[in-house]
Amino acid sequence: MTETAAPTPAPAIQPKRRRWGRTALEFGAILAIYFAIRGYQTRNLVVGEAPELPSTLIDGTPSPEAPVAVHFFASWCGVCEMEAGNVRTLASHHSVLAIASQSGDDDAVRDYLVEHDLGAAAIAVDPRGTLAQQFGVHAFPATFFLDAAGRIVASEVGYTSTLGLLLRAWWAR
Repeated sequence: MTETAAPTPAPAIQPKRRRWGRTALEFGAILAIYFAIRGYQTRNLVVGEAPELPSTLIDGTPSPEAPVAVHFFASWCGVCEMEAGNVRTLASHHSVLAIASQSGDDDAVRDYLVEHDLGAAAIAVDPRGTLAQQFGVHAFPATFFLDAAGRIVASEVGYTSTLGLLLRAWWAR
């Protein structure tokens, strides 16, 4: 009787391919979800020419003529608080007009600014959210990056890192 040799097992290449394929599929799904959420958040934001900006700041001085960034925040927004340091860093390198929207009157905004120190940013108040509506802002924080001609070249909704803010400001100019 002849004994047949047991078949040799196939190399383990197939399971690795399946793992890589599954990983790629999961990564693709995460990216799709991210871009869907981003698209939803930015769907109403103004593009092109920026709406007219406030002419005076909370301290009575004139608004900057050509800010690189227009940053909308609200005193009741937790994400805005987390991002305040990033905006402070951006404002130390570029002209930033920060607009307190739906955050109360000038005194309430001043109290908030003392507590959270937005630093070098020029601050304007939008008590009823009218300016935010003109920019299409429905979620905070929202930041618009303008070129020298006042056109919006990029915008972000939600938390943005310091590096992300600085790179977008650099690209805008």
